[in-house]
Amino acid sequence: MPRLSSSLSGLAAVALAVGALVVPNPTPTLAASTVTAEIAPHRPITAERFTVTGKIPTKVIRPVILQRRSCRHVSGHKKRCTWKTVDRGRTNLSGRYTLMWSTSRRTTRVRVVAKALRIGAHRYTRRVSAVKKISTIAQRATLTIDGALSAGQSAHAKLTFSPSRNRRPTQVQALIAGKWTVVGRGIETSTGTSAVTLTAPAAGSYPFRAIASSWYGAAAVTSPTTVVTVHANTYPSASDTGVPAGTSLQSSASLTITTPGTVIDGYDITGSVTVRANNVTIRNSRIRSADWWAVDVAGDRSGVTVEHCDIDGRGAAGSENSMGIQGPATVRANNIHDVENGIAPGSGSVIEDNYIHDLSAPGDPHYDGVQIDGGLSDITITHNTIINPHDQTAAVMIDNYFGAVDNVTVEGNYLAGGGYTVYSDGQFTADPITNVRFINNALKRGRWGYASIENNTPVDTGNVDATTGAAITLS
Repeated sequence: MPRLSSSLSGLAAVALAVGALVVPNPTPTLAASTVTAEIAPHRPITAERFTVTGKIPTKVIRPVILQRRSCRHVSGHKKRCTWKTVDRGRTNLSGRYTLMWSTSRRTTRVRVVAKALRIGAHRYTRRVSAVKKISTIAQRATLTIDGALSAGQSAHAKLTFSPSRNRRPTQVQALIAGKWTVVGRGIETSTGTSAVTLTAPAAGSYPFRAIASSWYGAAAVTSPTTVVTVHANTYPSASDTGVPAGTSLQSSASLTITTPGTVIDGYDITGSVTVRANNVTIRNSRIRSADWWAVDVAGDRSGVTVEHCDIDGRGAAGSENSMGIQGPATVRANNIHDVENGIAPGSGSVIEDNYIHDLSAPGDPHYDGVQIDGGLSDITITHNTIINPHDQTAAVMIDNYFGAVDNVTVEGNYLAGGGYTVYSDGQFTADPITNVRFINNALKRGRWGYASIENNTPVDTGNVDATTGAAITLS
């Protein structure tokens, strides 16, 4: 028995040795980390194609699928859910993948699956990403058109879209003769805005709308319509400014107004009008003044309006440095002449639809149709005819002689004469000139040129030569 036992022990040892040589190793299984999945855009527009990107950290190319969860109710009111494949792809050697899909559902859930895979002796286990909830979002659009529109002239519109889609093409359309017609095009920015320069149609009232084009499967989005009146491309003259024909006038000497809310209507004033109260209105009146000003509004007053008046500074029989109207006011549809300077506005003034012409004064005048000599802000000069018949200074003078100037808009005017037709001159002091805009004006060249721009950079767009209609550059 001991010999048998010894022999058996030897055989067992041999068998174990042989077995060690011939029994293969088990096939290794490579366990991958969790599948990552990121959605872009994070909240897609309804029906917009979105991408699902991520990584499976296995250094082989392997198939991946994108699945959506589909649920339905069966008998007994139980909900049964399954996963349906909506896109297929492959990873690259770094394990990265990109899949794509779109949905019109308000909410849905998706996941990415990498099926089990065997390559040679290696098995890669099935891996599934976390479930991602996708909520689509509806689109919105708004349209804002800045300033007055004149037929055939350019204007500026701001289009706003939500959600934003950078580089998406945009349009402004007008309903002309029953057909939506493109009047301007732009590109959406990453903030959802689009600045569009449009060309106004013929005079009339039109519905306008903003549109962002269809985008990666998402439908185009249209703003609510905005009705805008386009004015005929004409400028004020003696026929539509000053005292309306047929107005009866009562004679008056110079006036000083100290009662808030006073209305001066239908006066024939020989002398000047001095305003020292708020909310005063002077209308339908003739003012003939040899004083330094015809109408003077104190700088701390507000709510003052001067409209449809004839302002006569008496020319060579008047005063040196004479002003037609000075101070903060709304100055509208006045016929201003025979002064050195037509209007010297205060901060916050609105100057519109006036006819300023035939500037004349004694002494050594420096003529300006509108004079802004610094320390002023928030002034609009819109749709006026301003003619300086002399070959020095300007139709519109903006300078920093007495301080900084900010936010002055000169838009839609007929401007003629002077040394330069317009100035935006920041050379006199260290005070800045900022936010000056020359937009859609028709300019008749002054003695030396259209504009003198120094030490500031105004907006310059849509301006044309008044004679030829050719586009011109001021700055």
